[in-house]
Amino acid sequence: RIESAVNSSFRVGVPRVHIRIDAVAREENSDYLNPPTSSATGATTVTLAGSYSAVKSIVANPMGTSSLTAVIDNIVLGGTTSFDVYIFDGANTQVANAFNWSFKGV
Repeated sequence: RIESAVNSSFRVGVPRVHIRIDAVAREENSDYLNPPTSSATGATTVTLAGSYSAVKSIVANPMGTSSLTAVIDNIVLGGTTSFDVYIFDGANTQVANAFNWSFKGV
């Protein structure tokens, strides 16, 4: 209970409050029957349907039997969430190749 007289002041102390927010990660994936193809000369940008503020994981897997490596770059979060994919062969040459991707985030 707080009481105050006219022309006086008072101070109220509030204990520290800790807030914890648990968010369930959402997932988006490429269409495995109709996968995107990377570019041999630049980035292939994947734009997601949902908006995200944090990334839990991004995976890109080149398709086929060749030894290829996928590199993910330029992750943009917010209203329009996107990321770029590059595919390289064993000689570190950028190549055009089909790939599947998976994104998890909140």
